Amino acid sequence: MPPARRRTRCASTGQMPRWPTLGRPSGPALLDASDDVDLFLCEGYSPTPVRWHLDLDTLARHREQLTCRQLVLTHLSASALAGDLRGWQIADDGWSLDL
Repeated sequence: MPPARRRTRCASTGQMPRWPTLGRPSGPALLDASDDVDLFLCEGYSPTPVRWHLDLDTLARHREQLTCRQLVLTHLSASALAGDLRGWQIADDGWSLDL
């Protein structure tokens, strides 16, 4: 008998069709995208705001409000990678996750 499958809901800030325009999701859009998902893949492009990207400052401000069970940052710039990333889970090349 095959093992039981666990149903997992995932969301990614880079692929959310409900956003009508390109731009940096923040506030309600960010909270809505992560609402009650098991795994939230989220861009953490730079330490501070950069046009068209989600930044670590915005994420940090809203982190306690995110209802996802696991937050994983993707697409970090060199300046973000050079900063203090303690407390953040980072996806990098070759990274895998068992669900």
